[in-house]
Amino acid sequence: MKLKKTILTISLLGSLFFSSTAFASENSDKLATVKEDVTQSETKINDFKSQIEDAQSQIKINEETKTTLTGQLDKEIEKLAGVKEQLTKKEAQQAEVAASFLGSSLDLLNGLQGKEQIEAQVTKLKEEQSSQRIEVAALQGKLAQLEQTNQELATKATKLAQEQANFEKEIATKKATIEKLAAKVKAEEEQAEKVAQTGFASPLEGSLNVSSPFGWRQMPLGGGTEHHDGIDLTGSTGQTVMAARDGVVVEAGFDASCGNHVIVKHDNGYYTYYFHLTSIEVSNGANVSVGQRIGGMGTTGNSTGVHLHFGVATGMWDGFVDPAPLIGA
Repeated sequence: MKLKKTILTISLLGSLFFSSTAFASENSDKLATVKEDVTQSETKINDFKSQIEDAQSQIKINEETKTTLTGQLDKEIEKLAGVKEQLTKKEAQQAEVAASFLGSSLDLLNGLQGKEQIEAQVTKLKEEQSSQRIEVAALQGKLAQLEQTNQELATKATKLAQEQANFEKEIATKKATIEKLAAKVKAEEEQAEKVAQTGFASPLEGSLNVSSPFGWRQMPLGGGTEHHDGIDLTGSTGQTVMAARDGVVVEAGFDASCGNHVIVKHDNGYYTYYFHLTSIEVSNGANVSVGQRIGGMGTTGNSTGVHLHFGVATGMWDGFVDPAPLIGA
């Protein structure tokens, strides 16, 4: 009997090694999508940073230009003040010449010659004054334009910084999502690896604690010995019980001994058994995927406490094998 059981287990492991079940790639797809979103957002942030740096660099250049222009403007204003002062003196001199025309004819001749000379100087100074005013106005216009440009650049930089902050906040949220999805994907990969090795994943999340192993034992409720056709796994009421492999539900109902139970037939010719459930969340004929919740752990039927009786067999209620090595229990 023991030899037969050993041969059966080796046969089961050998056949399952080449019959792994693929996990749904939904979380992997989500993870890839979020990572791509983060990459695009980070690219956008780098673009914002570049634009902000350009704006700040241009503001700096404009400020330097303003300093230069302000220096030129001060010189031009000083020059304009000098021309104005000279013009005032010449205009006063011109008035004095006009008053001297009351003298002799020689004085009059000299006065006319002086008057023409002064008028020419006054005209030249007025032209120079007009030119200086134009130069001053042009410089003032350039400074005003630079000031407006700097204000616009500062506003743009502020807006870019706000958009950058928003993207950084969004990235932080997405990175948190990535961590969660990565954890799920890692769990799925570990589960997939286990399925690839044995053909079955664990019917429970987390570490497994076997309260009663496969094989002969004293009957929990008394009455002698019995062969335990599965393993009992401890847990809490309502804890998720999952399909250990893709398959089809061939039985879902209540039995006085098994309580609420589900039996799933798999493509590799084996069956898995889930007993004492507090609830059943699949129906006969339903297709189930590995890792899908099929019910909650309970203590229905012939049971002494909350647990999951998990079994693996080569047939319907026949050919039971030890499931512990298949799920790493």
